[in-house]
Amino acid sequence: MPLGFEVINLGGDRLTSMNSLIGQIAQIVGRQPIIERRPAHPADMPATLGQCTKSQAPAGLDATISLKKACAARWLGIGKIAS
Repeated sequence: MPLGFEVINLGGDRLTSMNSLIGQIAQIVGRQPIIERRPAHPADMPATLGQCTKSQAPAGLDATISLKKACAARWLGIGKIAS
């Protein structure tokens, strides 16, 4: 990679809405976001699933844990997350 980084998909076996993700992160950080809703851009995907095996080794992530637990661990700076 020319800029020294690699794109890694993060995800699991469940779809999560953006509203749900924002809500979970708000609970973790203890602040309510200010959300400005606008019409969707034509290129926005309403839903997507990613292949996330690549994230398990370098990022130390395990797709068997909940999204909320993974977000909390990242917020707290925990490297390896136990299931």
